[in-house]
Amino acid sequence: MRRSRGLGYRLAGVALVAAVSAVAGCAFVPSRNVQALPSAASYPMTKSVTQALASPEFRRGRWPADDWWTGFGDAQLDSLIAAALARNPDLDIARSRLILARQAVAVARSGLLPDLGASASVTREKFSANGLFPPPFAGATYNQGQISLDFGYHLDLWGRARDEFRARLGEARAAAAQAAEARLIITTAVASAYFQLQGDLARLQVTGEGLAQRKAFERLVSLRAANGLETQLAVKQAQADVASVEANILRLQNAVAGDKHALAALIGEGPDAASRIQAPTSYFDRPFPVPAGLSVDLLARRPDIMVRRWQVEAAAQEIGAARAGFYPNISLTAQIGKQSVELSQLFDPGSDFALVGPAIHLPIFEGGRLRAALNARYAQYDIAVDRYRRALIGAARDVADRMATVESVTQELARQTEARQASEDAYHLAMLRYRSGLTDYLTVLLVQQDVLRQRDIEAGLRAQRLQAVLALIKALGGGYGQVRRSPASSVRIRRQS
Repeated sequence: MRRSRGLGYRLAGVALVAAVSAVAGCAFVPSRNVQALPSAASYPMTKSVTQALASPEFRRGRWPADDWWTGFGDAQLDSLIAAALARNPDLDIARSRLILARQAVAVARSGLLPDLGASASVTREKFSANGLFPPPFAGATYNQGQISLDFGYHLDLWGRARDEFRARLGEARAAAAQAAEARLIITTAVASAYFQLQGDLARLQVTGEGLAQRKAFERLVSLRAANGLETQLAVKQAQADVASVEANILRLQNAVAGDKHALAALIGEGPDAASRIQAPTSYFDRPFPVPAGLSVDLLARRPDIMVRRWQVEAAAQEIGAARAGFYPNISLTAQIGKQSVELSQLFDPGSDFALVGPAIHLPIFEGGRLRAALNARYAQYDIAVDRYRRALIGAARDVADRMATVESVTQELARQTEARQASEDAYHLAMLRYRSGLTDYLTVLLVQQDVLRQRDIEAGLRAQRLQAVLALIKALGGGYGQVRRSPASSVRIRRQS
């Protein structure tokens, strides 16, 4: 009875020390307000979207699908992106980082649970005849044995382990968003290289058609010169024009080879894979679908912004963990098992032993380390929020810029198509007049060069529009739709402050 009462006194004393320590610790915890996350209303863009939807270059539609590239209707593009997603090393690195982040979450989660382990030991020891132990132990040799179950539990009264777990969870979600961002970067890079190849091939085709026209014109000039209707100067000029176009074709062929090599590298293969890549067939000459309710809040679904969002969440949890460092650290340990100086008596009833006890650590003087660590966490949180706000501003501007580019290039392409048709009509008239002897060689040459230039510009604008549409898809997040969660930790931090 007396022994039980003594244990009760000791436990009550421990509780009193813990309570006094908690109050003392609370008195020295520095506090400050933290900035809130910006709201979508801070960056309005409804007017810009409404104006864009009034343009014929856009139509009301849905958010880009996760497999947005299938909308171009090109089977080869689909297969190239599938290969890149399966073999690209950058995406493999992002996946490995996600695995590391998730394992860190598992490690942090273990800090919320008790530890239970088993231990066993056998020791042969000769006791000193002049030591602490009296006979019969003194001077004798014994085989000692112990087997036990060990228990430990950290009382997370101030939420430090929970905050660290939530911080690691936020980092894991940021890593998942980074993996999605890497996926978007890779898929858009493949599509961009593919459309670049398409543009170079189109320009190569236009230049090839121009070469055929120039060679036919060279033959006509040579025939007229043989009949005394044209000078040798005109013949040499026609031949020089043919050679110039042939040199341009060589440059374009080299560009096409470079485009194919870039695609091969993006899909994780060597340059030899370029020989399997055929001419693209994907075109997008339809109005681009834009979500009618597009807002900054929706843009926050972009993977790069979600990375920043979850980094804010992790930084907020780190503040809570740093604040908990000012409070007492209380843990419980227990051990139960068998212990005997003689192995033959290890499992006898008298060999039982057990121990249990709390441990308390209260920081009193640590040279300002805890305060500096907490202030550093506040600064990291501020940086994370500022980066998130900067990302939101950049996203709104990015979408507005991309929409303006699509609209501008589409209108420019329509005007250029008209200019090309007018130039071709002028060329046909000039050729009729030249064959009839009503105009000179120089006039036809200038008109012919203008036709080639107009066709080349049109082919370039078609490729530019594809790239502009692709950039808009990327600006909209490429269909990424991670569910956003409310910043509960930030609210808790502000309440504690």
